[in-house]
Amino acid sequence: MNKLGGEVSSIKFFTGKFGNKIDEDGLLSESIFGPIHDFRCKCGKLSLESCDSGKVCDRCNVICASSDLRIKTFGKITLVFPVIKPTKRKLFKKIVGKDHKHLLDPRKADALAVTSRYLSCSLDGLELNVVDTLAQVPFNYIIPIRITGIYSFILALKFANEVLNSSAAKELFDKKYIIDIIKVLPPDIRPVIKDPKKKNEYRYAEINKHYISLINQNNLNLSSRDVARAKEKDWFERLKYNLDNNIDDELVDPIIPEYDRASARYQYYVDLIYESVFKNISGKTGFIRSSILGKTIEFSARSVVIIDPSLEPYKIKVSRKILYKLWFPYFLYYLANYKDIDYNTLFDNYTQFENYDSHKEIFSEFLNWFCSEQNQNMVNECKETPSVKILIKKRQQEQEQKDDIFE
Repeated sequence: MNKLGGEVSSIKFFTGKFGNKIDEDGLLSESIFGPIHDFRCKCGKLSLESCDSGKVCDRCNVICASSDLRIKTFGKITLVFPVIKPTKRKLFKKIVGKDHKHLLDPRKADALAVTSRYLSCSLDGLELNVVDTLAQVPFNYIIPIRITGIYSFILALKFANEVLNSSAAKELFDKKYIIDIIKVLPPDIRPVIKDPKKKNEYRYAEINKHYISLINQNNLNLSSRDVARAKEKDWFERLKYNLDNNIDDELVDPIIPEYDRASARYQYYVDLIYESVFKNISGKTGFIRSSILGKTIEFSARSVVIIDPSLEPYKIKVSRKILYKLWFPYFLYYLANYKDIDYNTLFDNYTQFENYDSHKEIFSEFLNWFCSEQNQNMVNECKETPSVKILIKKRQQEQEQKDDIFE
């Protein structure tokens, strides 16, 4: 059984004779992502918040906790073959070079099979470059592993890290630029629902399809995991033995191109997963704008930026109406402390009706005060005071006291 946040290894959402039970190794697993029902395990043995909260059921292996876990708990898929992190591709382009950029594109993996590419590592270990010859380069070591795809490229980087102790290669692995674990988003973020028009069929977010494809690839290549690790050790020992001999013979093994083709498929599906995530969080319909920026925010304003050729690059003009919104707390502070307007008047005439046209003249006075160099100390005081919340709270307290007196 898996633990909370554990390994997802099944492509099934549901299982059982009638397809009404969640697969505990799948993408909706309760043991991996948390319970569906608040403070109730899957089998119902643990169901009391006061007594069982935080306990893991020994029968169904589901934690007795809040169902909110299903919106913040990530699972994982451990890949048989490592891949390049899609967000760090620019860094690898510098190593590969413009002439060989198709090496990083999994859709063009076969195009590299007929070419000869090798990884060059400087003797100080600070530079890595892909070259097209085994000929010795001064102050560089050419790793005799023909790069025919993503797997052989990462294999050469591993050799530079583990055998040549290259600091540049070590950084790639230490900072997780090359990854073998993919996080699985919480299930409540990528929902699965029954199709109302088609019996026994489901509708689900696009990213679920990519996870299914990746898990399928993993299950197909599981038998290669231990074989690949054993072969890598053997290859590294052979290359290490010949390290000081300046050999011209490259490492030849027919299984490497096969692993390159498999790695290309892994890289392709991982790229799709990252693209789906970026698509869901960016743009007007993305999670950030729809859930956060789409909400009402106090003391905010928006406008269209219009180019003014007379402005310096670091300057921008903002209308007074926008400043009225943005600096409203400071404006209230100014009125209360320097215009001696009582809190009741401020609350009734200003906080309830933020009308710029009605307060245009006094707001102009405030702007002169706020932007004056002579008043900088007072302005700094103003910025440290949360004026509006205090005003509203005081007004509410005053009204409550009056109500108590009348009662």
